Amino acid sequence: MQMRSGAAGASVFRRAAGRFILAGTLVVGLGALSVTDPVDAPKRAVAATARTPYFGAAVGHLNDFVNNTAAQDALKTLGVPVLVVDTGWKATDQTITSVLTAIQRTGATPYLSIALPSSSTDNTAQRWVEQTKQRFGNTKVYLEFTGGSMDTQQFLDDWNRTVPDLKRIAPAGYTFLAAPVTTANPDWGLVAAGTMPRPDALAWSEQQLCNRDISDDVCARRIPTLAWHLQRINAKVSARIGQSLPVFFNSWNVGSIDDERFLDNAATRKLTQTALTQLVGMKSLGLIGAAVGPAISTTDDENHFGRGLLHRDGSLTFQGTAYRDKTA
Repeated sequence: MQMRSGAAGASVFRRAAGRFILAGTLVVGLGALSVTDPVDAPKRAVAATARTPYFGAAVGHLNDFVNNTAAQDALKTLGVPVLVVDTGWKATDQTITSVLTAIQRTGATPYLSIALPSSSTDNTAQRWVEQTKQRFGNTKVYLEFTGGSMDTQQFLDDWNRTVPDLKRIAPAGYTFLAAPVTTANPDWGLVAAGTMPRPDALAWSEQQLCNRDISDDVCARRIPTLAWHLQRINAKVSARIGQSLPVFFNSWNVGSIDDERFLDNAATRKLTQTALTQLVGMKSLGLIGAAVGPAISTTDDENHFGRGLLHRDGSLTFQGTAYRDKTA
């Protein structure tokens, strides 16, 4: 596959002159967790190890994936081992079939983010589990259950009401992950202590360590924040249950969607590969996977700089080549 630079490549140099270093604070989304860190706070990076977690990819817009066979084939060629797919709040059997068929075409392990049923009459999650089992059998599958705008207690109530039945119909090897909420800070210790059965792993998003107004140097210094967040959650969980739980970053990226760095091959390569190196080292902290997102750039115009692994036609972005070279 040939990589293209994007139609607005020259604009990066014009915009770069207007950048400034933000001398304030960084707000990083952890799915539900918002953490404010001093920009220049020294955080020691975790050293890389030989044991690499699964470097998957998170599908952005579902239709961009399901209806794009060129991108599916490119993900297979790229060798992405795990695909994180947000299944949405409701799904027809046709949608379920389309999603599972698309994942199979890539050869990746499915990671399905499924909304916890909010009532006893909602069988959407059950249908996802049953049809995934029919399609993938007893092979490795990740099932993440998310609570949307639920508070922590409501998430626990719905998890404890529905997940026991879902585990009974799922093969024993399926990994059940808890991703509590998206709009408020979850009590991670309470999630670990109050879930019955306890999740096999926790999941959250680590997006936008940088934005277009942050210099490359400051952006690079923020990458160890990934490890600091994980250490912080491990401590909260251990304080409640006496041990930490494995963690999967269901979506991460170094920059925002309008960051012109994604038009700059050198900057994109440096930051992406630095982040991948950091993530490798976090295996010792319990990281079992990290999915760069989005897998497929939603648009390739000047206001959406091709962030992700692939352009819509299946060709690699600059970030895609950095991912390929680091994970090959």
